[in-house]
Amino acid sequence: MQYGPFPDGFVRVPHCLEYRKQWDVENYGERAADAIEEVILREGPDTVGCLILEPVTAGGGVIVPPQGYWDRVQDISSAASAAPGSGSATSTTASSPTS
Repeated sequence: MQYGPFPDGFVRVPHCLEYRKQWDVENYGERAADAIEEVILREGPDTVGCLILEPVTAGGGVIVPPQGYWDRVQDISSAASAAPGSGSATSTTASSPTS
């Protein structure tokens, strides 16, 4: 499904779904989350207003992120919100699926 239109400055992060594998690594979930951090660092943490991620992708079935993904996303979120210069307008938000 196509989304949009996106506002100026909108930046996409790589998806985490293994069925479209982008990396050949054992810890795929953590690597997929690391890709989010790479985008944040490239764009500048002080430019991030929000990070929105789907806990379950339902468009192609019920697809959950790989093991380790949400834990790593939470680490990135905590680091971004604690970074110097991260004011109230600069935050990263992610939610975990409930079991």
